[in-house]
Amino acid sequence: MRERGFSLLELMVVLLISSVLLLALMQVYTLGIKSTTTQKTTAELMATKTFALSDMVKNIRLAGLDVGDDILSGGAAGVLTDVNQLAKQHLQGGQALSSLLTRMDQEGTSHTTDRRSDQLTIIYRAAQDMYDCEGALVLGPRQVRLSSGKQAMIAGQVVIERYFIGESVSSGSPTNQDSSSKSLSLRCDAGKFVPEAIKRDGTRNGKSSMYNHAIIDAQSPKAKKVNTIYQFGDNGVVIADDVVGFWVQMSIQTTDGVRWLSPKQYHDDYAKTHQHKPIVLLKVALLNRSSVAMPTDDVMPAAFDIFGKRTQIQENYLNYRLKLHQVDIALRNVANEGVLP
Repeated sequence: MRERGFSLLELMVVLLISSVLLLALMQVYTLGIKSTTTQKTTAELMATKTFALSDMVKNIRLAGLDVGDDILSGGAAGVLTDVNQLAKQHLQGGQALSSLLTRMDQEGTSHTTDRRSDQLTIIYRAAQDMYDCEGALVLGPRQVRLSSGKQAMIAGQVVIERYFIGESVSSGSPTNQDSSSKSLSLRCDAGKFVPEAIKRDGTRNGKSSMYNHAIIDAQSPKAKKVNTIYQFGDNGVVIADDVVGFWVQMSIQTTDGVRWLSPKQYHDDYAKTHQHKPIVLLKVALLNRSSVAMPTDDVMPAAFDIFGKRTQIQENYLNYRLKLHQVDIALRNVANEGVLP
């Protein structure tokens, strides 16, 4: 008995059905990969950058703590905007301080088409032994011997922290090599000084080398001096990678309540009035992106509303998952004459 094989038509039908099933499986696999990538990048943006912003906000809330006209020229302040505020201090090495204060930053500090990032510089006095935004130890109130020979209990070291945008290396950056494709990161640069002339800091007694490194007194290597700002003005440490931009708005008191200003507007106001009006509220915005690009059909919005202004994103960043974080910060350590609730 002869066995009958498959006809050509039957083979073609089987091949067609197999192809349809294979295409369907490939589609399901592709959608699964896309969904996994989306979930991963969204979780990354929500977790890492949110925690980084939370740590930064915690430090910014200290702005103005125990900082009066005994430290700054022109009165108490929590945000440093002008070199005249630091007339009593100088930077180690003699470099200029003007570029290290709150301002609209230089070109190339955002991946938007029409808006540079800002730089925020704050000042506070440590209420206890703590760590600044770079992770360096800062000494709180302690017993010292002053240069006069007198023993005294003094307040904590004065900390200056600068939050700004800098370039970083990232494998997830767009592949073209122009300046608009450089990966940016949010950074913090911290320095400190003491407004007292200290001969010997009592922290030297029985403390570890970590504490000795934090001391500013005449017995420090190269005899550290009063009102000299140390460890400030470098590239700092990275707080968050893959940043699109960082912006600040500052609120001052007026007869009608509070008025919101950009760093540039605040500088323009000072140029007219020659008064450092207390900054009692801050708005901080951080726009960041995922570390890897999304599928080409998953395009993010081309613009974001930041402090009431529509801000356009550079075209080569529209295939990244973008997340805008905005937070209001009350500077309760600054004299505000009842503005804050």
